[in-house]
This record gives sequence, structure tokens and C-alpha cells, in this order.
Amino acid sequence: MGAGTAPARKGQTGEAICRFQEALRLKPDHADVRENLNVAFATKATPPSPGASTNPWLFRQIREHQRGEPLFIPRGTDVLAYVRALYEAVCSPAARESAQVQKMKKYLNYLGVGVEPTGQFLHQVRRVTTTAALFRVCEEFLDHDRPMPLEPFPLALKEGDLMAGEQG
Repeated sequence: MGAGTAPARKGQTGEAICRFQEALRLKPDHADVRENLNVAFATKATPPSPGASTNPWLFRQIREHQRGEPLFIPRGTDVLAYVRALYEAVCSPAARESAQVQKMKKYLNYLGVGVEPTGQFLHQVRRVTTTAALFRVCEEFLDHDRPMPLEPFPLALKEGDLMAGEQG
């Protein structure tokens, strides 16, 4: 993993670009970092597609595509591991549990549209109030070895429902 890949995966393209540039300053001939920097610039210059925010493996898949390799398609267990790692990365033990759960719900609003077609994952995740309940729902929907391309499903919204990024 390169210096800017963590911010890039979190959608922090500006931070990723800064880190890639610093890495190239220290080691100008590092081809992977230069490629990641080019992808980060391209991503920043282009409005993200709805699928971009649902797929934490997007940068990896872009690099695989550029090299002519088969694209990595995560399985449910990969997505579950990502959610656990994300929780560890963004949630502070000093924060209230309810605040941590609310923070994770915001991330899962983006990822959740690619989990399953009925909207039940999002429906259930949005109603949890504890970390244990959050991970129970995640395990229910993600603890499997089936491929999960994480392409957004066309979810039927009920009156008053909002998709991630929309305002009421």
C-alpha cells in the first residue's frame, strides 16, 4: 500500500494527492506511486459516479484494468472485513458509542446501496443504536463468500426516503 491509498479509499482525494506527491519527492522513480497520483488527479477532476463511492476497491480495480489484469471482485467477507477495518480507523475509543455508530451509518449509506437489491441492509443499518447491533446487521448481509461487485442497485424509495448525498 502506498502513502496516499488510505485517504484515496476514504474519498479524501486532495489528501491522497498530497501524500503521493510527497512520496514522489522522496523517490521520484516509484512507478506505482506515480500511477496512483495520476488516478487521483483524474478522479479529482471528474465528478465521481454513483458507483465510485460505493466501492472501496475502486483504485485497485483501476490499476488492474490499466495493467490488463482481471479485476478484483470482493466477496461478502472482504466487504465485512473492510467495514470492521473502517470502524477501527475512524472510530475513537474515547467517543460515545452512539456517536461512533452514527459515524459508521454515514459511511454505510454509500456502501449499502451495493450490498443487496431490496434495501433491507440499509433499512436495518439505519435503525441500529449500538456497535454490536451494527455488526450483527453487517454479518447477516456480508458474512458469505459470494462475489459482491458493489454496483448500486436501483432501490425503490418510499416517500421521505433519501439516498446518500441527497438533501430533503
